Amino acid sequence: DVVIAADGITSQIAKGLGLRKDWNPNQIAVGIKETIQLPKNVINDRFNLLDEEGMANVFVGDLTEGIMGGGFLYTNKENLSLGIVVRSDDLTRRKVHIDTLLQRFKSHPTVYKLIKEGKTQEYSTHMIPDSGLSMIPKLYDNGIMLVGDAAGFLINNGYTYRGVDLAMESGIAAAETYNRIKKQNMFSNSELKLYEKILNDKGLLKDMKRFRNTPKYLDNRRLYTTYPELICSIAEDMYTVQGFGKEKMFKTVRQQIKKKTSIFNLTKDLISTLNNM
Repeated sequence: DVVIAADGITSQIAKGLGLRKDWNPNQIAVGIKETIQLPKNVINDRFNLLDEEGMANVFVGDLTEGIMGGGFLYTNKENLSLGIVVRSDDLTRRKVHIDTLLQRFKSHPTVYKLIKEGKTQEYSTHMIPDSGLSMIPKLYDNGIMLVGDAAGFLINNGYTYRGVDLAMESGIAAAETYNRIKKQNMFSNSELKLYEKILNDKGLLKDMKRFRNTPKYLDNRRLYTTYPELICSIAEDMYTVQGFGKEKMFKTVRQQIKKKTSIFNLTKDLISTLNNM
């Protein structure tokens, strides 16, 4: 009766029906992930967890060598999920292979001690819609609804990627749409517009609109180079004992800001962060 297309950001169904256009490389991110097997007791011990607890870590800075993106490491019951997400156009521009970045990430002392002796169970890559609201195609047409990545449903708000929950929510919305109109046995544009209303009622489209300016904000390269370096330098200055008197924290912070950037850039970026995140 109706096709629910869940075939990803490169959906050929959506393209063939004219629901989406060709994407530019700067609209697409590439994710790469390994699932690493470790015994449950080892995971709990390394991450200081109780049986029903888990932990998720996000990383930004040197691991991507200045390429826009970041890394993640989160626990499951008997394995770990580790990976990075970076902009595809940046990879091409820098002529860096994404697996090179992943292996470098895995070998970092902070990460290695958490994954050592683990066995890689799975290795996967995924293309990700990274431009938010501007990437959403026409969500429905006669006899078809788009869900998940095929619909461009992903929110990158800087500290996390939201994709799985939006994919699930849109799948539920598509099923609800079908169940509510199937008695009419009509699945044209006029009936399927209910899908967009349900997505809005569930808050999915509202969230996409709320974070619509975030992709432009995340184009700021200082987020991946200058500020991670700044934070590490401030911490190093504050906690290193050098055998002579220490400055007050405010002076230490001000000195490091002058070395890495400017008060103007920092203030501008802080305001932008508050407005977009």
